[in-house]
Amino acid sequence: MSATRILATLGTACSDQAAVQRLAEAGATAFRLNFSHTSHDLYARRVTAVRAVEQKLERPLGILIDLQGPKLRIGEMADGTALSAGDNFRFDMDSAIGDAQRCCLPHPEIYAALKAGQQLLVDDGTRRFEVLQATAEVLDTKVLVGGTLSSQKGVNVPAVTLPITPLSDKDEADLIFALAQGSVDWVALSFVQSADDLQGRIRELIDDRAALMAKIERPAALATLPAIIAAADGLMVARGDLGVELPQQQVPMVQREIIDCCRAAGKPVVVATQMLESMIEQPVPTRAETSDVASAVFEQADAVMLSAETAIGKHPEEAVAVMRRIADATEAHPLSRQARVRHSTVSDDPNYHAVARNAVALAENIDADMLVVFSLSGATALQVARERPTLPVIIMTPKPEVRRRMTLVWGAHTMLAEAHNSYDTAFEQIHQQLLTDGKATVGQTAVIVTGPLFKQVAHKDITIRVLHL
Repeated sequence: MSATRILATLGTACSDQAAVQRLAEAGATAFRLNFSHTSHDLYARRVTAVRAVEQKLERPLGILIDLQGPKLRIGEMADGTALSAGDNFRFDMDSAIGDAQRCCLPHPEIYAALKAGQQLLVDDGTRRFEVLQATAEVLDTKVLVGGTLSSQKGVNVPAVTLPITPLSDKDEADLIFALAQGSVDWVALSFVQSADDLQGRIRELIDDRAALMAKIERPAALATLPAIIAAADGLMVARGDLGVELPQQQVPMVQREIIDCCRAAGKPVVVATQMLESMIEQPVPTRAETSDVASAVFEQADAVMLSAETAIGKHPEEAVAVMRRIADATEAHPLSRQARVRHSTVSDDPNYHAVARNAVALAENIDADMLVVFSLSGATALQVARERPTLPVIIMTPKPEVRRRMTLVWGAHTMLAEAHNSYDTAFEQIHQQLLTDGKATVGQTAVIVTGPLFKQVAHKDITIRVLHL
């Protein structure tokens, strides 16, 4: 029972039902739909394909929508414009076509934020400029790293927090459309800079219809990481923009820090971007890419993500299969088991934390065959997953939406159960369903942990029981 989840991006290389099924059978547990490259019509068709495969395979498949976020770009440039290190170059608000002396940067918030001595990065950081002087509509800079500067290239401002909302008008329209389809399990918000970005309008729109994931891709977010984790339902280490705005040698340590903090808080975390990049073209990954995936698994990330590898790559199914094999082999290694040391930080809810930790310890100490979690909201399941048990974990819930959200949670294998009005009937049903569905056999031992199951339970009545099947 694989523990690390795989999030695969759908795109032109894999959109129809047959392609989605191949990815799911290869090991994908959830699918990312990127609204930077997805129309509403395409979105609806891809969701239909995922839900049809889910029904056919009789297991939950999560859907994560990735909102584009604000796009900061330069304007149009004359063809073949080349800059050299040491050149003076101006950014301004004039929409005229740019040349070797200047170009349009139509974002007043950047002018307001930058000061002399700070840097502005263009085209994924391949073109770098040092600000010499900044006014409300002009940035005079010196070229630090030159080369050809093309139209509409993206802009990064690593040293400052920009006064912009990560929820653009396009994002809001895309989110409203997707939620109206009733098909969203996770919403990934791009360019989160603070916990405030995860409040207000986006929470109002989502309500309780999906879980909210913060994409960490700006250094400004790292300064308030604990608050962001507390405000989000999960995090994504988006190493693309993060690797542009941070010195690259810092990204591995930042990744580890984010994973550790999320695990301490009991929040799922996804590691993303260029994990098997060479497989866009090649049928096998590089050794470095294999090590990258294994490192994320060793670090106890909940999920690893494929982007262009499955969206536009030539070998989407094999990319998922390779990632699954790497993750499974890493999980099985003794060093990976040693890395599952109990996290010492107490979670925000000490009751859940204590019960989850002791349930896992009990199950392992008595050499139980499985740990079963009965959960309505998924909160108890998250606390158990936080402990990274060394035995199979089965999450039972009466809510299909909870099962789908669990597709990005480490080690969470789910079953749909009936709702009950007493703990005794719940335990009896768990007993029967485990045997009927072939999840257990007579003579095995299961440790069962349940959260507050019933509306009439006003306090947090959390229970552990050992069941001899």
